[in-house]
Amino acid sequence: MKISGWMHMRVLARAAKARLLRTAGRPDRPVERHPDGMQLQPSDLGSVRARAAPLQLARMNGAFSNGRAWQEAARAKLRELLVVEQGDHVANESWSRDIGEILARRVYVRRTAGVDIPVTVLSDPQKPEAGPPLIVMLGTFSAVHLAMGEARLPYDVARLANGADIGRQAVRAGYTAICVELSSLGERRERRYGRGTSTSTAAESALLFGHNLLGDRVSDLMCVVDWWRTDCGARHAPHQNPWVLGHSAGGTVALFGAAVDERIQGCVASGCIGFIRETLLKRRNESGQNTVPGILNWLELDDVVSLVAPRPLLAVSGLQDHIWPFSGCEAVLAVARPMWDELGDAAHIRASEAKGEHRFHPDATWDALRALRDSCA
Repeated sequence: MKISGWMHMRVLARAAKARLLRTAGRPDRPVERHPDGMQLQPSDLGSVRARAAPLQLARMNGAFSNGRAWQEAARAKLRELLVVEQGDHVANESWSRDIGEILARRVYVRRTAGVDIPVTVLSDPQKPEAGPPLIVMLGTFSAVHLAMGEARLPYDVARLANGADIGRQAVRAGYTAICVELSSLGERRERRYGRGTSTSTAAESALLFGHNLLGDRVSDLMCVVDWWRTDCGARHAPHQNPWVLGHSAGGTVALFGAAVDERIQGCVASGCIGFIRETLLKRRNESGQNTVPGILNWLELDDVVSLVAPRPLLAVSGLQDHIWPFSGCEAVLAVARPMWDELGDAAHIRASEAKGEHRFHPDATWDALRALRDSCA
């Protein structure tokens, strides 16, 4: 349909008016006027559903006589919701090289047809290990090369300055770092369908088959644990169970992975803890990478945290974190802490407060992790 000159002028005038209103701080609403009180936005329905969320397996319901019985039922349900897949793995070592004092070894671990997981193991051959192996996972817009401390893109320099070299930090703290590239990020970014679509495309594709991206990432993590326990190399004792450390989206994978896989010794979850109804439901969530379909019918995040008990858990968050603020993290841990009282030691669940925004905070992590591990010795 051809637009007349008059109609074109109306469109331009409308655009100019909208710009003036935005400049004046008054939102422009190019929609029909409607009566007050109408609930027209999807978030209106989300709020109603949140208030009525059944949370059928929430620990706070008190339907189970003891914590172990609840964990067994809740863990089985969470694995079902995540659609966790386990199978035999095949590992192919690709390369190894020195990065300063650090030895980097690349392995591709095949979980199933269509899934090769890039894993980079960082260690210092000249330094005795002070702690357990540590599986490291970064967040959105990150990649394993950052964990290694390498800048390959213009904005990498700023990210490294803000603490993104988590793998390198781990090695310097005395750990062997097992850096895992998350599905849809870094080397695993979707490149067939244009720029800026990787994570949302992966999430939507998973949903079409009854899966979800977070569950796929947890399945990858569990496959890496399988590989590490069986093929970890001459320097490491066989069957040595790792800890997990993740930040942001990587922290969510670490937390959910520790919740469903008891082989994981302990968990460090950075910038990723808050009640689901107070976080994902109350902000833009375009990627869908942390969404587990149906979870609020059964569990809240304090329940997921409680599934880690009695193993040690360290949660780190910034006071000015606009996504996962420390106040929300602390609130979740307060509800979950009684599970550690019942099954182990409440000193083994800790929150570490950082001064700053949403980023990895080395100063609030490594000393706190060492203190937590000392308390477990």
